[in-house]
Amino acid sequence: MKKTFYVVAALSFMVATTGCGNNSGEHLDNAKQHAEEAGKEVKEAVNDAREESATRATADWEKFKTESDSSIVETQKRIDELKLKIEKADKSQKERLKAKQQKLQHELDAEKEKLSLRYSKFETKSQQLSDSTKAVTAAFKQEFEHDMERLDKAIKVFFEDKQ
Repeated sequence: MKKTFYVVAALSFMVATTGCGNNSGEHLDNAKQHAEEAGKEVKEAVNDAREESATRATADWEKFKTESDSSIVETQKRIDELKLKIEKADKSQKERLKAKQQKLQHELDAEKEKLSLRYSKFETKSQQLSDSTKAVTAAFKQEFEHDMERLDKAIKVFFEDKQ
């Protein structure tokens, strides 16, 4: 955008400083040539901005993907630890705790599936990144992080409910 502003300003300056004399046809041709060059530069700037935006979005997505995969692995470990603790629980509590643990596992599996679907959508749309795609991706990230926080809290209070 700065480049465009400077090109337009330079063209305006050139038009303002050129006089209307015998050379006006020559000045007109020069102005047309400069306008064409400015148009090409604007197109290049737009393409550069689009490429930069796509690169940034891809990098942000890869960072989110790494963090979310790590979060899922950690949550799965915690659920597996709950299984071991359930085995040591009283027989009267085992069935109730096992049902709660299975519910948590089901929720984690649902999150894994949502993430997997989003991965594939992002991969197919990575060539067509637009502002709306970025907004949808940001909304998904926020929803996923919220769901994982909720699941994490449920795991933390897992054994507190039996009291």
